[in-house]
Amino acid sequence: MDIKSYFDSKKELNPSQMELVFILQSISNHFNSRKIIRYFRQLPYNGTYIYGKVGSGKTMLMQALNQSLEKLGEVGYFHYQFLMHSLHKVVRQNTSNHTDNSNNLMKTLAYEYSSKYRIILIDEFEITDIAEALLIGSFIKWLFIKKVYIVLTSNIAPELLYNNGLKRELFLPYIEFIQQNMQIFYLKSDHDYRKAKVQSKEQRILIGIDANKQLQLIIDKLIRNKELLNHDVKVLGRNLNVNNNYGNILIITFDELCYQERSYNDYIAMCQHFDVIIVKNVTIIESANNDVIIRFINFIDNAYSMKVLIYMSVNTSLDQIYIGHNYQQPFQRTLSRLYEMNSNEYLFHSKYQEVYE
Repeated sequence: MDIKSYFDSKKELNPSQMELVFILQSISNHFNSRKIIRYFRQLPYNGTYIYGKVGSGKTMLMQALNQSLEKLGEVGYFHYQFLMHSLHKVVRQNTSNHTDNSNNLMKTLAYEYSSKYRIILIDEFEITDIAEALLIGSFIKWLFIKKVYIVLTSNIAPELLYNNGLKRELFLPYIEFIQQNMQIFYLKSDHDYRKAKVQSKEQRILIGIDANKQLQLIIDKLIRNKELLNHDVKVLGRNLNVNNNYGNILIITFDELCYQERSYNDYIAMCQHFDVIIVKNVTIIESANNDVIIRFINFIDNAYSMKVLIYMSVNTSLDQIYIGHNYQQPFQRTLSRLYEMNSNEYLFHSKYQEVYE
């Protein structure tokens, strides 16, 4: 498949995107060619690392590459957070001491993946803690050893991964390994393609002093005077109690969503179980509330990935939800996603239609 044909004829790619299309097309051509041709025409690198600003088109181009390889049947496409969820699950199931055995587990898991995939695409690559850093670093290393080609997208240059993180020196060998084995490409763009998408006539992210009143009107329309229930959602063998839900619709306050102790797995379970999540009274997150902004980012990541329809009342402008500094970079990605989640295109591809079934 011609990757350029993936895009609408009216969509103009900038020069940097066109350069990346050429690189991705060569990767696609290689893996779609016969084995004998692949043997004599090796790719110059063992992988490609693509980084650039939020909304620069990285995911869009990665999806185009994935679609061009569909007939191959040996391509794995993963959102980074879902992949990490799988890696952590393997570690939990197989050892009580992560440090003693995790490298061997990653070796075994990488060998399993290599038996299914010749090329693995990992979208939204980022490192947030040292345990995660060592797991994914080891996993990628063993994939390279097994000759699996890897394509990564990230908002961060490889040399800045996990910058200033605790015990970062333990991760530095893996950064060097990435730099030695992967073609590094910076995708230039001054245009946020998510933000540019046509906004829906029905605003689902409501802002201002009347936002809660407007949101209540939407709730009344969706629920239709039905009784709200309490419900338990299964999360790794335990029950997560969620109040105020009806069918596949969850109504939750921002305090309940982000100020209570919740794990990444809780947000996965919520977004898997509910098609529509209504978040009431989103307030400003101060700089000191690191846990709160991390939870909010994790929630939006999962809602976006699973195409959950989000309704939200916010008492400030979207770009002022988080006024801290430590997590500004991941928050900018979240902000970009919020704009897209309020668009007609997101509505069309969401689970919205199922609400009325």
